Amino acid sequence: MHVPRWKEKWKTEGTEKYLSHLKNETQSKNGIWGVKVMMQYFDDIYQLLSEVPETRHVGRYEILEETFGELKYVWMTRGDKAAQAVSLHKAYQNFIWTVECDEDLPKEDELVFDFEEIDRIYSEIEKNEIEWRAYFQAVEKQPYIVKYEDLIENYETVVNGVLKHIGIDFQFQGRLQDSQLRKQSNRLSESWKQSYLKQKNQAQQFASGQRR
Repeated sequence: MHVPRWKEKWKTEGTEKYLSHLKNETQSKNGIWGVKVMMQYFDDIYQLLSEVPETRHVGRYEILEETFGELKYVWMTRGDKAAQAVSLHKAYQNFIWTVECDEDLPKEDELVFDFEEIDRIYSEIEKNEIEWRAYFQAVEKQPYIVKYEDLIENYETVVNGVLKHIGIDFQFQGRLQDSQLRKQSNRLSESWKQSYLKQKNQAQQFASGQRR
């Protein structure tokens, strides 16, 4: 929810008008709509929704459903969190998050490996997952969990699972259209991941030795 950018694009003034426009713009013909929420931005979203008089005094965990009604959740996570941390570390340096299929992959000559920064990102990923578990427990909702690795390997199966979870009576048959985004993970990503894991293991062994 990049609020300032979309407020400017939609020419909406005030939070209530923005939220109404958000739902209208993202809703498909069958009435289904959705937004992507990342835990590191949850406090900002809470502050935004609290500007609406009807939800000004609603609790942090309850405010999404109080604003948008009963929700169904799809939780995207990744098993290989070291690879995820490396991917984010690269993106934070070159500010490139996605590459279309008809675009060239970015040059990576100036990217710098930083163990401490990757480790900070890794810890943030784990912290965000803990907070999402606490959120789902608080709102008493079971999300449909999508593993990144499963999405890559079994795209059609995952999509059909999501459709079933949100109540869409339709199942894709056969192969879906290929993604329009290029995979950015490469040999540099794998090399950095292995270097990070090696240094992390060494640091853990050193810390263990210090406690003896």
